[in-house]
Amino acid sequence: MKQQVQIAFLAVYILFFSNATAQVKVGKIDGSLWTANYNSVDDFDYASKMEILVYVKCFMELESLKDIEAIKSKYNIKSANLNSFENWRKEQIHLILQNLHAIKSNSILSKTVAIDKNCTWQEVTKAIVSIEKNIPTNLKAWYADAIVFNRQYVNELARLAFLFPRPSSEVLTIAPNEITGNNYKDKEFLLTFDDGPTPANGNTDRLMSTLKKQKLNGVFFVLGESLQNRINASSKERVATLYSGNKIGSHGKIHKSHQYLKAWQESLDFTTSAIQKLNNGNNKTNYFRPPYGQRTVEISKYLSKSNGSILLWNIDSQDWNSKITASEVSDRVIALMLLWRKGIILFHDVHSKASDALPIIVDSLNGSGVHFIDSNKL
Repeated sequence: MKQQVQIAFLAVYILFFSNATAQVKVGKIDGSLWTANYNSVDDFDYASKMEILVYVKCFMELESLKDIEAIKSKYNIKSANLNSFENWRKEQIHLILQNLHAIKSNSILSKTVAIDKNCTWQEVTKAIVSIEKNIPTNLKAWYADAIVFNRQYVNELARLAFLFPRPSSEVLTIAPNEITGNNYKDKEFLLTFDDGPTPANGNTDRLMSTLKKQKLNGVFFVLGESLQNRINASSKERVATLYSGNKIGSHGKIHKSHQYLKAWQESLDFTTSAIQKLNNGNNKTNYFRPPYGQRTVEISKYLSKSNGSILLWNIDSQDWNSKITASEVSDRVIALMLLWRKGIILFHDVHSKASDALPIIVDSLNGSGVHFIDSNKL
């Protein structure tokens, strides 16, 4: 066993440092290294606590980022907004404490690394000093892998924070009518799917079948052009039936950054009109998800005039990325659900990985207390 652990540590060491010159890789984690499961409230909370503490350890490494030129070089960016980064850092601390406070079991709070149920940030950072030496033998391989994953993941977010608001992204909000999922109740998650619909019998149809089998639904953020093409190729009634039981939101007419798109208003109006016609005007779309999360205050104000909101996300599955498999997508999403304990999960129905990953996620978390929000009750 000792030799296997040493090999695991060596493997992740090589993986991380052989790519030291690369800029912010997508974070991936091997869920099989967690030797317990998540199928009870205590199981979920213990795994959640450990995931949070490892994230804190990696998050604390960002404190060494002081020099602007070093930051630009590390993240391969032309400028770094320190104010945005600091706002994001404060929000992260607030969320981390909130999530740790959501764990109620004293036995779970004291297990492996003891933390108080009303812990302060200073107490949390003090507790993680001893985390490595307290990791049980059966979790050492997981811990080594989790360090690599969370280091990569925290740098994914930090890069977006340094860039914000040019371009804007999901890491921070710019208007009151923007929703990230951070204010949901503990263990509440919303499934969302971008970029569809695909042509008939494609990945959108397959995903709908998967959702029905899992007795789930979600918000589908459609591209206006793709929606109209699908309607033209079949009929309004057939497309309405396709989305039956789910909520439809707008992703704009075309998949381009609306932060820089001059015709953004026409893009929103076109897609809203297409959705209204599809639903016979009964279910006016209330939600817009900007491609890449890039938007402006003007867009938010325009939406608010019609009681509209921008629905962002706080859990990015990365299912669009060719460098991550469906199995790795499910492992990543579960790890981030453990970390953030609530929120909005971003998938894409134009890719097949969501259909493959969802049943794994649902089965893995069965009995954990996790609740998937009914999109029709938003």
